[in-house]
Amino acid sequence: RELRLLGEKGNKEALNELIIRGKNGDKCAMAEIVSIYEGLIHKYSTRFFINGYDVDDLKQIARSVIIESISKFDGDHGSEFIFFISTNVKNKLGTMCKKKENRLDFSSLDSPIGEGITIGETIKD
Repeated sequence: RELRLLGEKGNKEALNELIIRGKNGDKCAMAEIVSIYEGLIHKYSTRFFINGYDVDDLKQIARSVIIESISKFDGDHGSEFIFFISTNVKNKLGTMCKKKENRLDFSSLDSPIGEGITIGETIKD
C-alpha cells in the first residue's frame, strides 16, 4: 500500500519489482499493480459509454487489460508503465465503443411481430 501513496514517480524500483513478479505469474503482484491504478481504472471507465455495459463492467475490462499489459510491458524501450497501460485501456474501451456503435440494431416498420401484424401497424396515427 505504501507504493500507492508514493505513486509511480516516488518508487519506480518497487513498481518494477512488482512488474517482474507479475510477469512471472505472481498473482499477488498483479493484484497490487491493479490496486495501484484503481484511480486510472475509474477515470477511463467513467469516460466511455458502451451500450449494454455499466461502469463496473468497464472497470473489470480495464483491470483485465492492465493484467494483460503486465506481461507485454518492456521498460527497456523507455516507455513508462503508466503511459503503456493508459494507452492500452483507452484503446480497448475505444475499440469496444466503436464496435458497439456499428452494431446498433434497427428494425423496419414492416418487420413482422406476430401472425399477420407488423411493427408499423401497432403505431397509432
